[in-house]
Amino acid sequence: MQQDDDVPAYGSGPSRRTLLASGTALAFGLTALGASRKARAASVPATKPDKIIVRTWGDPWQSTLQKAVSEKFTAETGIKVAYDLTDFGPMQVKIQQALKAGNRPPCDVNHTVAYFAARAVAQRLVQKLDPEIVTNETQLTAVGLSSGSSAGYFVSPYSYIYPIIYNSDLIQPPEDMSWEGILDPKYGKSFFGGGTFDELIMPFAKIKGIDVATGDLTPVWAEIAKLKPNLTGLGQDSDFVNSMKSKQSKWGTFIVGNGIDLKNGGLPIKWFVPREGSTMCTDSLYVPRGLPDNVNYYAQKYINQWIDAASLTAYCEAVGTVPTNKGSTPAKYMLNDPVFPFTEEQIHKYALPMPMDATARNQDKWQAAYMMALQG
Repeated sequence: MQQDDDVPAYGSGPSRRTLLASGTALAFGLTALGASRKARAASVPATKPDKIIVRTWGDPWQSTLQKAVSEKFTAETGIKVAYDLTDFGPMQVKIQQALKAGNRPPCDVNHTVAYFAARAVAQRLVQKLDPEIVTNETQLTAVGLSSGSSAGYFVSPYSYIYPIIYNSDLIQPPEDMSWEGILDPKYGKSFFGGGTFDELIMPFAKIKGIDVATGDLTPVWAEIAKLKPNLTGLGQDSDFVNSMKSKQSKWGTFIVGNGIDLKNGGLPIKWFVPREGSTMCTDSLYVPRGLPDNVNYYAQKYINQWIDAASLTAYCEAVGTVPTNKGSTPAKYMLNDPVFPFTEEQIHKYALPMPMDATARNQDKWQAAYMMALQG
């Protein structure tokens, strides 16, 4: 990937949410990394930091992370975990600014969308992971590993697609609905949209017969613009959850973990994958350069704890994502649900993998076009 010195200052959200450009299957039986990278034995620092700072999203992500990962990490190391909920786009800008100024970055582990992680590598913002510290990397499927020029710099603990989530007391979408259905004027002021382009670009590109990596996306943005009269708002996961709780919104397209959270809160929530399939993405974890040696070491230990099979089983069951550790156990509710595609056959039928390189290269242009379509 070409080196890039600028990071767009957007990224309000939920779109996390990209599958590696190869579009490899998510099956748990996928072969793990064949051979770990050879490196020096990692030496344990003489001192420990009082805490490490993890950038992530708000609930249910933060509270689940605390229970499934951070409590184990703190019990084993004695190091507390603090959270920074700055959106992933602005956080990457802050990391870049800190490194240019010779200062310590504002977070120690960055939980972000995969194409932002790939761009961070191109911008030289990322510390390469030490396989002697992040030993669980060898247990990840191909989906969980960074590749190409990004190989070894970040890992992706899980994948997900963006279904339509709805309150069945307030709206009853047709079972075989196309994504074009959300544009119907009869659904005026009912739909909450994501703050970034991720959710809608792939299905509407498929409808228009356009390859997002090589084609002119002008017709895609024009089609997405038809959603504007039906929107109740644009935002991130917590905004969507709050809008659904208040019943200002009847439906929207976000990762299904938000639907699970709403359902657990007592709302009659359902979800489905429209006829064309849904965008598939991954989220990733990286350690910024410029940290003190002991912080760098324990930040990588934290990532290793996160991608542990048991940790990912608990984490992914709670937030509704597909774990990439081949030793993790999928939640029973995920089985045979199109929203959680595991096998190659399921992915082909229900998922629209977003190409990482093209997305990292065009993200600022696509974001500007998306916001112009829905807010211009």
